[in-house]
Amino acid sequence: SSFCNPDEVPANKDECSTDECTMWIAGEWTPCSSDCGPGVRTRKVVCAAQETQTQLAEEKCTADKKPISKSSCIETSCADSENEEDNVIATDAVSNKERNKKFRKNESFKEDESFSVNKVWPFHRNAKLPRYRWKIGHWSKCSAYCGGGGQKRVVTCYDRVRGQTEADQWKCSQVRPKPRDEQACNSSECPEGEWLQGEWSPCSVSCGKGISWRAVSCVDRIVGELLYEERCQQSKPMTEKMCYESPSCENHLPQLQGLEQEMGGQTFAWTAGAWGQCSATCGGGHKQRQVVCQDREGVEDDRCEQADRPRQGDSCNQEPCPAWNFGEWGKCDRPCNGGVSNRLVRCQDHLGQNLPDQQCNLNTKPGASKTCNKHACLILRRRRYLWKVGKWSQCNKLCGKGERSRPIQCVDLLSKTMSVVGDNLCSGRKKPNEKNYCNRQPCPFVWQAGDWSQCSHTCGHGMQTRRVTCHRVNTFNWIYPERTDVTGCSSIERPKEVQTCHNLPGCEAQFVWAVGTWSECSWAVCDKKGRQKRPLHCQDRE
Repeated sequence: SSFCNPDEVPANKDECSTDECTMWIAGEWTPCSSDCGPGVRTRKVVCAAQETQTQLAEEKCTADKKPISKSSCIETSCADSENEEDNVIATDAVSNKERNKKFRKNESFKEDESFSVNKVWPFHRNAKLPRYRWKIGHWSKCSAYCGGGGQKRVVTCYDRVRGQTEADQWKCSQVRPKPRDEQACNSSECPEGEWLQGEWSPCSVSCGKGISWRAVSCVDRIVGELLYEERCQQSKPMTEKMCYESPSCENHLPQLQGLEQEMGGQTFAWTAGAWGQCSATCGGGHKQRQVVCQDREGVEDDRCEQADRPRQGDSCNQEPCPAWNFGEWGKCDRPCNGGVSNRLVRCQDHLGQNLPDQQCNLNTKPGASKTCNKHACLILRRRRYLWKVGKWSQCNKLCGKGERSRPIQCVDLLSKTMSVVGDNLCSGRKKPNEKNYCNRQPCPFVWQAGDWSQCSHTCGHGMQTRRVTCHRVNTFNWIYPERTDVTGCSSIERPKEVQTCHNLPGCEAQFVWAVGTWSECSWAVCDKKGRQKRPLHCQDRE
C-alpha cells in the first residue's frame, strides 16, 4: 500500500441506512351493524412508514402485530322505545335499566325463536359496549291540545367510562345518528265549543232573599262532548244568581204541619216553616226555620210534646269552597346574583276543576313567583399572562406531508399594549404547538431515482449517471411502477441524473487503489444509521 498515493485513498468505511421503520395504522371503527343487540363493526388497518405514514405493502410490517380489523359489538343505544323506562336519563354509567333494555326474554326478540339471552354469540370474546351513547329524556307535554303543537326532550351524549355527559356530540354520532329532540303533536283540528246552560235551580229559600244555581259546561258544537273551557270563545254565562221570594220571612207563617195531638178536647201540633237562607254558600253553613206549637185555629200553644218538636236549625252547603292550588317551584332563571322562580297557581273547586280567580279569596292567593339564588356570583381572577397565538403560515409543500408554523408569544394582559414577556411567565399553561404537519395527502406525481452507475473512468476525472423517472401516485400513496410523462412531476424537485466521481487516482500513477463491494449494513434496527465496509488494497495498474 506504500506504492499508492496516500492522499487518494478511497473510503472503505461509510454510513448506511437500513429500511425505514414501519407500523400498523388502524382507522376508526364503523358504527355497529345492529341498531340494537349484537352486531359487527369493522375498521381499516394498513401498513405505513413510521416517519411519513406513507402506506406500504403489508409484507413490510410484522404480521403477528397487526391489529384486528373486525370485531363484535353490542348496541344498547336502541331506537326510541315505547317503554317509558327506556327513555329515562340515568346518572350511573350502566344502570340496571340499560343492562336489561331491549334484552328482556320473549319481548324484543319474540319473532326469532332461535335467539336467547343465554345464547353464546359467535363474536369476538373481547367485545365491549361503545364508550359513547345517546341518552334520551321524556317528551315534554305538547304545547297545544289540538291544532298542531310541539314537544321536546333532552338528548345528550354520555361517556360510559367517565360516567358523565360528553360535550362533543360528534363522538356519539360516530356510534349512532343523534335521535330527534323535537316532534309535532296533537295535529288534529281543534273542536269548536259552545256553552251548554242548564236549568236554574229553585230558590234556596221560601221567603226573602236566596240563591239559585245552574250548570254551565263547554261542549263540542257537533258531537256534544265535554271540552276544556278554553275551547269556548265567548264569556262563560253566570252559574248562580240572587233570587227573591215573597212575602218576607218576618210575616211568613209556617206552612209545614207536624203530627197532631189531642188534649182536653183540643187538637194542636208542631208546625215548621220553610228553611231560611244558608249562612254560607260553601264550606259548611247553618240554616234556621220557625217551629211553633199551634192549634187548628193557628193560635200558639205550649202543650205539644217536646220530644216530637222538629229541628229548628241544620247544616247546609257542606261541599268545600273553591281554594287555591299551586305546583312546585320551577328552576331559577339565574345561578347567582338573584333570579326568579315561578310556579302555577290556580283557583279550583273540590273536584279539581279550574275556576276564575274571582271565585277564590284574592287576599289569600299564594305567590306565583319568588326570588332565588340571592348569593353573589363568584368573580374568577383573571390571568395576567397568557399565550398569544398567531396565524399559521403557508404550508411549505403542496402535497406529500409538509410543515407550517405560527408565532407563539407570552404576553402581559395588564399592559396597555399587551407587551411580550418571557415564556416562563406563561408556564402555568401548556404552550400551543408552533409547528404541525399539513397537506398530508399524497402528491399525484413523484420522481423515482435509481442507483448511481460505476464511474466512467478509473483514474483522473469521471462521471456517474442514474435513471430518474416520473410516476403516478394513487390516493393510498402507492407509487405506480409504470413511467409517465415528466411534465406531471415538478421540474424544480427533479433529482440529479449526473454527478462527478470523487477521489480518483491520477492516470500517470503506476500503482492505484482497488476497492471491493460494500458489506451489508451492520445495524438491524430500522431507520437507523449503521456502518458498512469494503475491501481496499493497492495494486499495479497493469
